[in-house]
Amino acid sequence: MSVFDEAAATLFADPNLAVDGFFTAPPAAAVAVRIIFARRDEAVELGFPVEVRAPGWAAWISKALITTRPRVDVDYVTAAVVDYRIRDVAEDVERTAWALDVIEL
Repeated sequence: MSVFDEAAATLFADPNLAVDGFFTAPPAAAVAVRIIFARRDEAVELGFPVEVRAPGWAAWISKALITTRPRVDVDYVTAAVVDYRIRDVAEDVERTAWALDVIEL
C-alpha cells in the first residue's frame, strides 16, 4: 500500500468528511462504500460574456472498493436514501479514488 493509498483510506474513514452510502452498478447488487461529497457551483462558458451557474455535486469513492470504472448514466451512488446519477467519471491525481460528477435523481 502506497502513502497515497493510506492517506485516501484515512480521509474516507473520517466521519466528519465522508458518509456511508452505496454504489450500484446494475444489475449487480449495491456495494457499501464511504462517499465524500462537495457542492459544485461552476460557471458555464457559453462563448460570450455571461455568467451562468450549473449546480451539482462532486463525489469521490475509493478505488480500493470499486475497482472498475463507474459507467455514466447507468451506475449510481446512494447516500441518506437519496440516489445520485453519475454524469461524469475521472480518476483523482493519485489514482486512489473515482471523482464523480453526480446529480440527484
